[in-house]
Parts: sequence; C-alpha cells; structure tokens
Amino acid sequence: MVNYEIKSQLAKLLATEDIIVENKNVETAQFNVADRVLTLPRWSFASDVVYDLLVGHEVGHALFTPDDEWYLTSDIPQSIVNVVEDARIEKLMKRKYPGMSKTFYNGYGELNDEDFFELEDTDLNTLNLADRANLYFKGGSHLIIDFTAEEKDIVNVISKCETFDDVLKASELLFKYCQAERDKKKSEELEKLGIFQENDNVITIIEWPEIIKKTIANRLEITFYHQEEQRYSMRKSVN
Repeated sequence: MVNYEIKSQLAKLLATEDIIVENKNVETAQFNVADRVLTLPRWSFASDVVYDLLVGHEVGHALFTPDDEWYLTSDIPQSIVNVVEDARIEKLMKRKYPGMSKTFYNGYGELNDEDFFELEDTDLNTLNLADRANLYFKGGSHLIIDFTAEEKDIVNVISKCETFDDVLKASELLFKYCQAERDKKKSEELEKLGIFQENDNVITIIEWPEIIKKTIANRLEITFYHQEEQRYSMRKSVN
C-alpha cells in the first residue's frame, strides 16, 4: 500500500518549497501553478514507482512551469501547451535529479502495462501528432510510434525546449500542424458526405466552417469562446 504521507514529504523536498499536497479521488495527478497545490490521485492499481513518477512529474511543474497568463494573448489550447511543457519539465527534472530517469522509465512502463493511456486495440499512427508526441515523450521507450519527416522536425523542436517561451513557440508550431491535418481530414469527409447540395428544407451544422472552401448561400457562423484554468495534469490525450 502506498504511504501518501511519505509521498507528500517527497514532493515538498523535491520542490524545495512547502507546497500543498492533497490526496483525492481524482482521475489523474495535477498541479495548480497559481495556488501551489499538488493533487495526487488515489489509484488502487498504482505502485510506489508510479507514485514516484507522478510526484516527479508534478514537482517538475512546481519547479519549472511559470504562473504566466500566456493564455490571455494566445489562441493555443492549453492541452497542446501541456504536451510540450510536459516534455520540457520532465527533461529538466531528469537533469536536476538524475535518478528520475529510471523512475520515469519504470513508472511509464507500469502505466503502459495497465493501459493507463487507453491504447489497447488502437493503431497509434492514426492518432493526431499532439497525442503521438505526448505518448512519445512519456512512454516512447515502451511504444512504437511513427512520424513523417515533417512531424519529426516538430518533435525535435519540442525536445529542444529549455524555456517556457520555447514551449509556446513549439506549441504554436504543433497546433498549426494539427489544425491543418484536422482541416484536411474533415474537408475530405465533408466532400464524401455531399452536404453541400442546396436544399431549402435542410439546415446543416458544421463544426469547423473554416475548412469549407465552397461558397455557401445563407451561411451563418457562430463562434464560442472559453477560458481554461491554468492547471497542469498528467493527460492521457489531447482530445
């Protein structure tokens, strides 16, 4: 059985500050950079090694992720930034605490065995680049993930991030690529559906109107906005 008190003390020692550590029935570990609260899940399946991984990962956010309101001037989803920032902070944690390399390797190995990332019966190469990059940096040693030459260039940019500014630049690159691939796929699907046939008795709702190249009469666009709380968690996927 995992001793949560010991893990809490470990987190505070690694973070070199008196952060608040909570143990709750939540889906995954997370760290709130503003409130300085690290939340660990109560997983029945997880070993000490997995909890050391969770502590190491979230302490990485405590040490290296700034309390920055970047989202006020950026359209990049936090889920994308989180993928890139996760790769950066784990690299920096392994640099600061060399023993973390083994902890991350073994911890992600156990999570992969438990199918934490829900990959069973999934062709990894059908996932978008953000999800594949997330898996590559977290458990790439345990998985076979393919990238195109263009995708390898983006993954390489992510791997070289040292500062949070680097993260935002790499995130924009990743986001634009994923958008382009999504738009291409959706455009092909829409063409196959034949929904552009004029019909006065039908209202067609399209989630991403920006991918439509054809001019449509009586077109109405509705835009929704939302703001995410800046909380960094151990994400399974971007979607």
